[in-house]
Amino acid sequence: MLSKASSISVSTMSALKANRQKRSSLSRQLFGDLTSISDGILILASGILAHILYFPLFSTTGNWTLTLTGAALGASLTVLVMRYRGIHTLSALLEWSRNFGKVLSTWALTFLGLIAIAFLVKSAGTYSRGWAITWFFFSAASLGMGHLAYAWALRKLSSAGHLRRNIAVVGAGSIGKSFIDHASARDPYLHVVGVFDTRAENGRENDLVLPVNGDLEDLIQLAQNQRVDDIIIALPHAAKTRILSIAERLAVLPINVKLSPDEIGYSFLNNTMEVLGGVHTQIIHTPPISNWARVAKALEDRILAVTFLALAWPLFGFIALAIKLNSPGPVFFKQQRHGFNHEIIKIYKFRSMTVQEDGATVKQATKSDQRVTKIGFWLRRTSLDELPQLINVALGEMSLVGPRPHALAHNEEYAELIKHYAQRHKVKPGITGWAQINGYRGETTDPRLMEKRIQHDLFYIEHWSIWLDLKIIALTPFKGLVHPNAY
Repeated sequence: MLSKASSISVSTMSALKANRQKRSSLSRQLFGDLTSISDGILILASGILAHILYFPLFSTTGNWTLTLTGAALGASLTVLVMRYRGIHTLSALLEWSRNFGKVLSTWALTFLGLIAIAFLVKSAGTYSRGWAITWFFFSAASLGMGHLAYAWALRKLSSAGHLRRNIAVVGAGSIGKSFIDHASARDPYLHVVGVFDTRAENGRENDLVLPVNGDLEDLIQLAQNQRVDDIIIALPHAAKTRILSIAERLAVLPINVKLSPDEIGYSFLNNTMEVLGGVHTQIIHTPPISNWARVAKALEDRILAVTFLALAWPLFGFIALAIKLNSPGPVFFKQQRHGFNHEIIKIYKFRSMTVQEDGATVKQATKSDQRVTKIGFWLRRTSLDELPQLINVALGEMSLVGPRPHALAHNEEYAELIKHYAQRHKVKPGITGWAQINGYRGETTDPRLMEKRIQHDLFYIEHWSIWLDLKIIALTPFKGLVHPNAY
């Protein structure tokens, strides 16, 4: 990819000028915009074609205003969702077979959304269901063929060299090497035309890890005689004066000049950027559940918790009576636990022991534990002792699904033993969770068992979705309620 280290001579530059590359680089953003517009036109045209074919075929009269309004709205919404899902990026467009399912699922979800909108505004009855179904299948077919055509055209353009992006790197040190290694691995159409640095001329060859093709003057001459799409300044951000000087010298070129990440930046390459107060910042950590996702999970918790409480009140009464008849003491047991963001909350449980430990030392229940009452044994074995935590969920202190809250004493102990343990508190604790339905519950005498539990909790946090919650709730009666380790 890089030529042999040498300074670019005047004769070499003359040759480059004489044989200047004629192929131009197509803007990837422009191509993405064009395919977006094309998809919108395909959906709109499918709606019009469905109108022309469907209504005469079934001898009915269609309303062109309704057809054009519905088709235009469907086209606009679908394109917006496709752009959001990255369907019109270069890599997605090239991989037609992998992208096809994503295209169809996006169109199907948008179509269902249109039906929901029509129902809410009470206009569903004005539209022909036959036309809508015809439009759906015509659009699905046209989108499939359209994306196949995009992939074919892109491959043709690629073979002609139009998709290649020529870049020059300023900085032959470790940061320059990191940039080239990472960028080339992720973009097969990236072509490094040269690496340039002034340190070699200053007797600082030991600082360089890449072969050098020249200094800044050589780079400027190269960029004036050969197509260079981007110049990357790959230097430590601490070298502020040097970077500003280089940027000023390169300002004579009508070319994108960009600053690569510093060494620490490569640890967060997959993270997104956000403009904050006019400043571009790189997001290192984000709340796993935020914005509308947080609203959706809150609604899920409150609605289901209130529903389950309404259905389970006879069971609550029966269990409360059995506890009072079996042993003296209160029906409910309250214990402090860490909740969201380490907030201390009091969780409710049916009392299953003769003791109510909630101090600096809390002993986990063991097999044949003498502290467990007869009723408590069955409550713990079937996890019915956790039912009162539906109250915590209804109050917004817990979720139906999430990492199980541990006693404060156990929290402090395991936080020192297990890496990333504290990350469990980035979401609300739950009554059931991914770890529980996978068998990791009950006594944890072996720290490795707790480590496995934490791994499952972190997997849940990273991959959270409403569908995952519903899956865990549905599996809990079969995999999470009864377990031999629940003492």
